[in-house]
Amino acid sequence: MLERREITTGLTTAAAEVALVGASLLRRFAKAQVNAVRRRVDSALNGPQKTALDRQIAAALKRAIEFGKSYRLIDKIDLEKTPKLLDDKEADRLLKSDITNDLDNRISIAAPFIEEIQRIGNTCFDRGIPPERLIAFLESEDVLTFLVSEVLFSEDSVYRGDNLKAIGGSIIENVILKLEKKITRTQKEPVDAPTEEKIVKNIAYFEQNYDPHDKTFTITNFIKELEERYPQYDIFSWLIKNRDRLIDLIHGRATEKRHVSDIVNEVYRERGRLSPDRFIELYIDQFLDFYGQEDMADAPAFLFKILGVDRKDAGSVLIFDLKGLGNFFNSVMDKIESKNFNLIQLRSKIIAICIYRIATFPGQIDNLVILHKEGNYKSHQTNNKKSLSEEIEKEINNTCRVISSHVDVRNLLHDPKAISPEIAENFKEWFNEEGELKRHAYYRYLRGLFGQMIARDEEHFNPERFEKLRERVTEIFTLVNEYVASIGEDLKIPSIAIDSVLDVNDYAELVKICCTNINLKTRFATRRKIELAFLIHRCVTSPRVVYQDYEAGAIRKILETASNGIELLDEPTQFLQFLDHPNGQVEEVGDQKTPTDGSKLKAIPLIPAKFGDIKCSLLPTGSADEDGKFDYMGQKSLNSILTNLLNEPNKKIEDMTDLLRMTFVADSLDDLIALQKYLETNYISSGRTLKRENRYGNVVDVDDVSVSTNLSKSSEYRALRYVSYIVIPDEQGGQPYAVPVEIRVLLKEDLMKERSEFNDASHGNYVQTRLQRIMPILAPKEIFHDHYIEPAADPDDVFEQRQVRVKTSKDWGSQHL
Repeated sequence: MLERREITTGLTTAAAEVALVGASLLRRFAKAQVNAVRRRVDSALNGPQKTALDRQIAAALKRAIEFGKSYRLIDKIDLEKTPKLLDDKEADRLLKSDITNDLDNRISIAAPFIEEIQRIGNTCFDRGIPPERLIAFLESEDVLTFLVSEVLFSEDSVYRGDNLKAIGGSIIENVILKLEKKITRTQKEPVDAPTEEKIVKNIAYFEQNYDPHDKTFTITNFIKELEERYPQYDIFSWLIKNRDRLIDLIHGRATEKRHVSDIVNEVYRERGRLSPDRFIELYIDQFLDFYGQEDMADAPAFLFKILGVDRKDAGSVLIFDLKGLGNFFNSVMDKIESKNFNLIQLRSKIIAICIYRIATFPGQIDNLVILHKEGNYKSHQTNNKKSLSEEIEKEINNTCRVISSHVDVRNLLHDPKAISPEIAENFKEWFNEEGELKRHAYYRYLRGLFGQMIARDEEHFNPERFEKLRERVTEIFTLVNEYVASIGEDLKIPSIAIDSVLDVNDYAELVKICCTNINLKTRFATRRKIELAFLIHRCVTSPRVVYQDYEAGAIRKILETASNGIELLDEPTQFLQFLDHPNGQVEEVGDQKTPTDGSKLKAIPLIPAKFGDIKCSLLPTGSADEDGKFDYMGQKSLNSILTNLLNEPNKKIEDMTDLLRMTFVADSLDDLIALQKYLETNYISSGRTLKRENRYGNVVDVDDVSVSTNLSKSSEYRALRYVSYIVIPDEQGGQPYAVPVEIRVLLKEDLMKERSEFNDASHGNYVQTRLQRIMPILAPKEIFHDHYIEPAADPDDVFEQRQVRVKTSKDWGSQHL
């Protein structure tokens, strides 16, 4: 920190410069754009038509700017070190300069972050800058450090001006204000250890709840609240020393929210609704990679393995990431869909832009390599761009399928009080003015949604009878009833089901209630029931669910007969017995131990086995059969599938990789590492592995991992987790196909924590967390007011907000019992 004498001398120097502008200009002008000032200053110094006073002011400003920078009162950024936005070097430098000016001028992040990035994003969208370039620029350490500096050094001003005198007043006033604040801070105490601990908790709380869209709880206001909460301490100097915490907050590293990326994509999507062609052009290059013959030195090595040729013989190659494009279409394009551009039109635009890109690649394309959705590469030679374009069009049409949208329970939150347009349209078409059902119109619709075609012989198919169809629909609605009822049971809270709706399992009658009933909660419950029925139908008719039993049996057979597979030992089932203490500790014990002080005695059955030569146990799933034997190949329940899909709106049943799962339990860390190495050697490879997750940190090495983070899991949860393809024959023993299987490896100690009632790593806590997250969808506070609570402010929240949350079983207490 500057000594007081230095500051006073600096203040005197700045004041002398200010005298050239005139005292009347002080404290009247807003903070100005420094680079713009520099251009005006140079112009004033060198321009032949400038007055002597202008030149004096310009010279004073130039000295004031240099003075400010020398004392870090005006921050600077080395734009050469930041990621490029434009390929043209000079244009890139000017654009970056304008962006940093804008951030500097607007006192970055004093307003909601979304507003700060909005202007920059719009400019870059118009300039044709792909979003990943802008994200890389804004997420770079230099820019993030600059943003934090702007927040920390920001000063509020009254006026903004364009003329040279106004700019002079603003710049010099800003420098003086900062110097005055430095003097004030020298009179405060350094932050001590207890206060530092409190501040760290305040920052952690703010980080978890920070919303870049919020206009009130901004980062600048947060810093002001900190200074007001701890007025005797020099909070500013502590934040300067610990600015990395604010950098991480803006980046979103701790919470993995990636604020910059989310906001840039949000801004681009908003512009994309009006300009879909430009939007697609900015994203499409992520899925097309062209390597001409002169680019072969930069081509990835795997490319030549796929082609089966040497680098020198590859010719030119186009790599088309069809998998990535499919994900982009399914997760992004529906967000820019509008009345003017539906999904079919947007898909046509994607095709047209892809074909145009291909046509403009220089020279011919000798080889095409397509990355397919299932993870396989398809390659072949080609030198005809027309046939290549036709193939690309066909592939896009097959991958980017447009499904006519009906209703989706995951959209309920948008307007839970409304009647969806589709349901309203159904009511209009199915019922006459007297409220009587038009049976034929209803049957046609129901058959289209839930019907099956029954084979009479090899050439003819008949639709099933209406009564049979209604039975199937009733079964689906019964599953909905069971799922909704299970939410309250699992959370140990009052049910969110509505009795009058539970009894109605006819689709048409539910539509009628939804559109005519005067009770808001009843209308919502019928809408929820209809929309959950569609989600359940998509699940129970998915091949991934239909063939679960067969696939589980086939995988067991392969694992138990393979020479490098599992050997089930001819030993009785073991029981891992432990005390589950209320403080969260778990203790392995024998039969003689008696629970005390609220502890609970629990036992987990384990199947004795060997994997290779390594003795281990397999975790049973479900109950034992009539012979007392357990199965170890688990299957995900329908309720768990539904909760998973509701928690992750962009996920489809086909994307789920843990429908089949198994767990190895190791006695010691050495055994766990041995199991890990054996598993990775024999069953896990880069070509077969979908996910690898290491929750043992540095204790266990997992090389070349793609870590999948589940925010519902406690930080205490420990396991090695793999998702790998295992190839099995089809039911006729013919064509083999790959099935994803989740394989976990964990220690006995961590299994006890997982089965604990009190430990943070408890699977029960995990289930509760996920159910709590979907309550606002299935029981929104606008409808189910009594299921929500507004608690007292958290002491770690400097804004002292009272955040509405879902009631837990503890909140309900005895009134629910």
